[in-house]
Amino acid sequence: MAREPLSRRSFLRLGAGLAGTALLAACGGAAPTATPSSSGAAQPTTAPTTAPTAAPTAAAGAAGTSAPAATQAKPSGGAPAVASPAAGGSPAAAGGASTGYEWKSVGARTVKGTDQTFQFADRKVLVSKAGAADLEFWTINLKGPYGDWIQSFLKDYETVNQGVKVKWVDVPGAEVAQKYLSAVSANQAPDLANTYEMPRFIDLGALANIADLLPKADANDYYEGFWQGLTLNGKTYAFPWYASTGGLVYSRKMLQDAGLDPGKPPTTWDDAIAMSKTIKDKTGKYGLLMTVGQGELVQILQQYGVDMVSDDRKKAAVNTPEAVAVFKQWQEFYKGGYLPPEGTTANPRDANQWYYAGRGALVPGGPVVLVKRADANVLKQWDTDLSGSLRGKTGKAIASVQYLVVSAKSKNPQAAVDLGAYVTGTGLQIEFITQVPILPSRKSVSADPDFKKNFIDKPAAGRSQQELLDRGFQVSLKELDDAVLDYNATPTVVGWAQMYDLFKQETNKMFATGQSAETTLGNIEQGWNKILAEKG
Repeated sequence: MAREPLSRRSFLRLGAGLAGTALLAACGGAAPTATPSSSGAAQPTTAPTTAPTAAPTAAAGAAGTSAPAATQAKPSGGAPAVASPAAGGSPAAAGGASTGYEWKSVGARTVKGTDQTFQFADRKVLVSKAGAADLEFWTINLKGPYGDWIQSFLKDYETVNQGVKVKWVDVPGAEVAQKYLSAVSANQAPDLANTYEMPRFIDLGALANIADLLPKADANDYYEGFWQGLTLNGKTYAFPWYASTGGLVYSRKMLQDAGLDPGKPPTTWDDAIAMSKTIKDKTGKYGLLMTVGQGELVQILQQYGVDMVSDDRKKAAVNTPEAVAVFKQWQEFYKGGYLPPEGTTANPRDANQWYYAGRGALVPGGPVVLVKRADANVLKQWDTDLSGSLRGKTGKAIASVQYLVVSAKSKNPQAAVDLGAYVTGTGLQIEFITQVPILPSRKSVSADPDFKKNFIDKPAAGRSQQELLDRGFQVSLKELDDAVLDYNATPTVVGWAQMYDLFKQETNKMFATGQSAETTLGNIEQGWNKILAEKG
């Protein structure tokens, strides 16, 4: 089943984007810790394919719709860290979008982050349509860096909505899917939860259709692709929360040393491969710095229009002439010595360290982690710059999203949906972005005048570390309307964890032993069909 552009159908394609989690981690927070084999969701942040390892810390985007922008108070101690793209600027008017709900202002709020304090000018709280209710709300690895903030906005929600009590539970990412499954089995699932493995819970009938209880105007405020990506057979199973896309960090110096125009970085994978050969042949350094043994080719296949499974989710659809051509291209590229030899076994994040060491010029993935963790002198040494994501024949980038589901067994589903609309609302999304550069799931965030002033229109033409961070956010934000959802992060089939492992095993054989592209894809197809039959 192919990933559609964000503006069209893409069942369950949204998930924990590494850019959203690994980046969250880069800013010092803890992010969802889960690998595709344990959670079924991977998140793009560094190289084209990685798995969630931390909570929102620094992502290539942000989440929100129309909430208070914030000012950043002085850190409690030590030298100030590089400010996130969201940090800075004057306090913006907090607010909820006019999306079918009443919102009540509760005034300014101050919350503690990991190493700094944030001030929000005017928080607005959603007025629930449901009345009194006892609710349970799960998040993934957010308590440490964002605990004070979450407790603050939940307390305000309870104050505005008398009779509503919210029990907040923060769960480790590696455990959340199994814990949620256990809770479902015991008829004790939380009312609202951030989790993984959505296909499993849909098949179990464990998730509610939130569209039945959410004002249409509110549903229409989410990016269409995010909303449609969580919709199957007319039923929408989750709220899009915060998102991430990729980008390209590159060395202008290395391009120039190879006789290439430093003002014209590659825009496609084909361009990047050709440019990498020129850089290596002329300078001895690598062009692309990335891994190819951790399932990265899944995302690249998506960008060439290759479906992973059939529309009915019963058969593998990956073995196509286009897929064979892609595999051959990358096999020859690796065999030719144009990628680091450890690229089949290394952690995708190692590419950042390779860049710092000057081994190569081009690092695909979310730019925030690389730039945030770098020594400013190293960025200057390589004359670091950044641009948009590399594309395939579809011309689309890759995006991921964290989402919140509502239990089908909730005793008060309207109250759970209202809480979901509040947590993912414009105001709280902007507050979240102010703390960490994740991307919004609502269109009204980008339309918010103060957000636009402080984030989108913020001057960032230079190449200082802060300007690169600011521009990385802006570049990633622009890609939301032109992306496909990462299948690694949000698969449509229950058996994806096993399928993903098999994909990695076979592609690693291809790179390590010279196994042909045709044999590799044939083995993947056969193995996937067996897994799908067993899970079906």
